[in-house]
Amino acid sequence: MNRRACRGAALVLTGLLASTCAGEAAAQGAVPSRAVRTSGWETLSGFVANHGQWDAEVLFFARGNGVEATLTREAIVLQPLPPRDLDEPAASPIVMRLPGPAPLVEGEGVLPTAHHFILGTGKASDVPGYVQVIYRDVAPGIDMVVRRGAEGFAYDLHVEAGVSVSDLVDTPTGPIEQRMGDSWQPGAGGSRESVVSRFTMLGTESGRSRFGFEVSGRDIDRPLVIDPTFVWGTYLGGPSQEAVRDLHVAADGTTYVAMKTWGEGPTTPGAFLTDKPDGSNAWIGRLSPDGTTLEWGTYLGGSETENILGVEVDQDGTVVVVGDTWSADFPTTAGSVQPVFAGANDMFVSRLEADGSNLVWSTFYGGDDNDHAYSLALFSSGEVLIAGDSDTPEPPATPGAYDTVFDAGDRMIVRFAADGASVVFQTYIFAGIRRMTVVDDAHIYFAGNAVEGSPVTPGALKTSMAAGDPVDGYVAMMDAMGTSLEWATFIGGDDNDFVNGFVVDAAGAIYVTGPTQSDNFPVTAGAFDVTYGAGGGDTFVAKILPGGTGLCWATYIAACCGGGTTMWDMALNTAGNAIVVGSSNEPNFPTTPDAFQPMYIGSFPFGDFHLTEFDAFGEALVYSTYYGGSSGDTIEAYIGLDAEQDAYVALKSSSHDIPVSPGAFDSTHGGSTDTVVAKFDLDLLPWEVLGGGMKGTDHIPNLAGTGELTAGAPGRLSVRGALPSSVSFLVAGLTAIHHPLEGGILVPDPAIVLVLSTDTEGGLDVPFTWPTGVPAEIDVWIQMWIPDAGGPFGYAATNALKMTSQ
Repeated sequence: MNRRACRGAALVLTGLLASTCAGEAAAQGAVPSRAVRTSGWETLSGFVANHGQWDAEVLFFARGNGVEATLTREAIVLQPLPPRDLDEPAASPIVMRLPGPAPLVEGEGVLPTAHHFILGTGKASDVPGYVQVIYRDVAPGIDMVVRRGAEGFAYDLHVEAGVSVSDLVDTPTGPIEQRMGDSWQPGAGGSRESVVSRFTMLGTESGRSRFGFEVSGRDIDRPLVIDPTFVWGTYLGGPSQEAVRDLHVAADGTTYVAMKTWGEGPTTPGAFLTDKPDGSNAWIGRLSPDGTTLEWGTYLGGSETENILGVEVDQDGTVVVVGDTWSADFPTTAGSVQPVFAGANDMFVSRLEADGSNLVWSTFYGGDDNDHAYSLALFSSGEVLIAGDSDTPEPPATPGAYDTVFDAGDRMIVRFAADGASVVFQTYIFAGIRRMTVVDDAHIYFAGNAVEGSPVTPGALKTSMAAGDPVDGYVAMMDAMGTSLEWATFIGGDDNDFVNGFVVDAAGAIYVTGPTQSDNFPVTAGAFDVTYGAGGGDTFVAKILPGGTGLCWATYIAACCGGGTTMWDMALNTAGNAIVVGSSNEPNFPTTPDAFQPMYIGSFPFGDFHLTEFDAFGEALVYSTYYGGSSGDTIEAYIGLDAEQDAYVALKSSSHDIPVSPGAFDSTHGGSTDTVVAKFDLDLLPWEVLGGGMKGTDHIPNLAGTGELTAGAPGRLSVRGALPSSVSFLVAGLTAIHHPLEGGILVPDPAIVLVLSTDTEGGLDVPFTWPTGVPAEIDVWIQMWIPDAGGPFGYAATNALKMTSQ
């Protein structure tokens, strides 16, 4: 890091911890005109208007994601920031020219920070910055909105009815890589009807390449909006019926889908099984990251019935699936744990080659009666973990397991060797399991539902159920060898509560979602929705403290009128934002102003799919949208995130008009129900949840943050689960040292320590305004240490957070 970067980074700490007020003066240098160039270090809040500090042709100027944007009436100039190594050549600007001078260019959404320019030839005070800039009538009937996107500067077009968008943008630098999202027109009842659009080169004129948009299938009498949120969508099925059962998303966006098919599904040459066996079968396939290509697809089954339940991808690229089979001729391999069918139906576990061409190994697992699989997880060594149940004590538990005695209603957890040739352990447990995950190869987390009599541990969030309470949600952690239940807790109120979706963050906090019929579900003060939706039920989303000992936050969401909403699965981004998916037929399900589909358009009582992202405190929605067609898009929905935190979803749909994208693998609905896979562009947030926490008297306290880390933007740090009314030390540093301390880890290299105090419930909130003068991509590590006699050496510690300036 050079010296100037160090000075800028120090401003992050002092400005953050002192809660710098909006509107503080920031000395900045003048910006030259047109193909502009600044030093690259001055901090600007949003799109800053020109009040005489720059040349007259500059209307607005902005900086973000390593690029400076100069907005004039005729063009947008995008200039990469100068290299820090002065020996490297500076990159040339890209000039995006409009068809002619825009008659009106105006800022929209005033930001709280005012700018003061006191250096250079142009001086100005109290200069506002804006969230976005609107070019009015860049062409007749077309407005262009310029804004900051997740990957740089972006723009949307708002097109009036009857207007063409075929000739709009001109650049002298050749093709621009333009990420097109969805294009749509408003339909009946607030629906959005997708149309095919693409960014295209129109030709060359006077040495300049000209670009515009091709739009086909558009009703010219209705307005058109080109929207970047919905990236792509495709059907995935055949002419009969399919039901998606699980989804796995790789870091690059390659998407693996597991589904049950009753008819002919799509297969590829060279796949393991391309001819459909009799009965209904398991199907596994891999879609390309852009959703245009089925890279491989195969059946997996015998002559009777299969039901696939889970899919995971190992580090070597092999694909592991689990499910149930009623087929004695289901394909297994010699040397596996159980190559021969044992009973009425058995579980199956199969590992396929990375290209889907063959089985690495495959085995039955079960006794001489009914056996069912429920969930799947992998160890980094390739060992396979499944959860299931059996009507008999066969196969038996292994010696030394947590519970070796079979009782009616027991589930089983089984760990297989990586080669499928042996069982590492099997244990029983009296609790339902819907989801599992392995953390650090040392802990097995699982969640589902339980009844009175299911094992819970002292000090857990909820250790008993009220009289007459039929079912509670259940969350637990077991050691990796299945010998002990490290902790377990109920979660819920006094009526039916179920955990359907479940995920664990890097700090060990647990997030759960599902349906509830409890009007006293333990929602927390300040949560997004604290009111039970009277009628047939509601849904909940909750964050549980590491160790299962308390709640960080919990909220209801949705149903106003009778249980028309459900939550089915969830994911978690690196900032600790819970993203839940399911379906709703509620006309007032909460959506955000930027929703891709803001209203329910399905066929009542069937639901439309929904995708909803909460902030890190469960208090607000970051993004929420419906996604569906005019028929039913049902409750079975799954979600995964790629490395950029974009969301990929899979759902079962009977709608023939659900939005799909140009060039999709399959744009046509087939049969009674099809699987639909889609990608949504969710912003990559500047926060990352890390580990490091250390338990005090009751909990491992939890630290979370929210807000954009740009000049003048408001943000907040919050602690939950600390010792009440206690002095606390907020530690911040520009580097991370990861120093072990008696069971905890001091993550930041302490540069600043701020003394604060928790409230009477062990919480703490630190609002701040991100200071000016901070270069982009500066990292700051934050952690809270709390004196606590119950801690290993008189302290408890939160997890750490990594904050990256924007």
